[in-house]
Amino acid sequence: MHQNKTIWFLITFNLVFTAFIGIYEFFSKTTVCILGKGCEIVQTSDYASLMGINLSILGIIALAALFILYALSLKEYIPYSFYVIPCYIGTILAAYFIYLQVYVIQALCTTCMITDVAMILTGLVTLVNLLKE
Repeated sequence: MHQNKTIWFLITFNLVFTAFIGIYEFFSKTTVCILGKGCEIVQTSDYASLMGINLSILGIIALAALFILYALSLKEYIPYSFYVIPCYIGTILAAYFIYLQVYVIQALCTTCMITDVAMILTGLVTLVNLLKE
């Protein structure tokens, strides 16, 4: 499997962005909204945490794991599928989170949308990469 700079960029961007937002929110005890006013509604909704853990913290962990899995798969220490499967799980979850914002919570968080769209793009580029092979 050949290294794809777009995948590296998307995972790294998403990890750094999510870490910045998560750490900022943790220490400031406020929500972060790039544009608009829907972030507070989304980030304080019933869907903002899983088992009491904030989704931004879970996102940091998941993206760090995805980064490591991609690196290990490129070095052929693990099969590429060990990266691809979690990548698609993340892509499906990102699409679900967008669905929740639009249809259930009925508010859009631009900060959340940036991370979700970056994850969906990562999944799409990974799919294109697989189809090229």
